Amino acid sequence: GRSPEAIAVDTVTHMVYIAYEQPSLIVGFDPVSGTVRWHANVGSYTTDVQVDSTTHRVYVTGTSSPNPTSLGSSILAILNGKTGKTLYTTSIPIIADNTVDSSIAVDAKRQTVYMAGDQHGFVYVIHLTTAANGTISSTLSTLSVGPHPTALGLNSHLGRLYVGDAAAHKITVIDEDSGQSVATI
Repeated sequence: GRSPEAIAVDTVTHMVYIAYEQPSLIVGFDPVSGTVRWHANVGSYTTDVQVDSTTHRVYVTGTSSPNPTSLGSSILAILNGKTGKTLYTTSIPIIADNTVDSSIAVDAKRQTVYMAGDQHGFVYVIHLTTAANGTISSTLSTLSVGPHPTALGLNSHLGRLYVGDAAAHKITVIDEDSGQSVATI
């Protein structure tokens, strides 16, 4: 691939996951053997990747847009970190102009994925449920955090989501349990 957009490392298996924007490609790389174990496509453009080192699931965002500046939908995909097999996908309509570059943060403890980045002032909150048979489902809600949330950070032990806003030039700290802002940096 070309245009590497994001990298995540599973600290238990040591696998490295690389998101290439063009072509939309996720690569599972084994640094111990020096080989690519698998690759998978997610949407038209891949924008971010995160990994849960406990479940070894890989979380990927992308877009179904024909080009990175047109409207379409954001995609969240969950992949098996060992095989690259898609375990779950969901689409979220893009409701604003200009960009579909979605960043994500994953709270494995709360089974929640946060996704930001299409200039509408929201962070999408994707609550995941895994059934006994392994089937994944989700519900969607939003957090209103400012004009252009672009960067996300997470401290699952404290239950704090950190949202960087490129337009407001600030970081909003959100309590995960209440969904309320608790501080601004």
